[in-house]
Amino acid sequence: MSSYLSPSGLNAVKTGNSAQRGVEMQYKSYKYLPKDMLELTYECPGCHKDHTVKVNQYRFEEYSDTHIHIQDAFPELSAAERELMITGICDPCFKTAGNER
Repeated sequence: MSSYLSPSGLNAVKTGNSAQRGVEMQYKSYKYLPKDMLELTYECPGCHKDHTVKVNQYRFEEYSDTHIHIQDAFPELSAAERELMITGICDPCFKTAGNER
């Protein structure tokens, strides 16, 4: 079981491998930060290390509930941070996977 954000708050629970938007939101944990921010922790399936991304709580909830593109929802995040949010794969593993072709 893993948690995900829902319109009603940060207490919904999901099972399985998909949430409202597919593979996205498969984070391991989250915590509230000051100024309406969240720290999302993802475990990379490649290296099995934890990686974090900090996002605005309200924009994350909006992103979770709509079909807005991640780059539009979080333009301040790097491409690597957005990839982590979408696939859970960290940047070093993503780059390594690209070289295996």
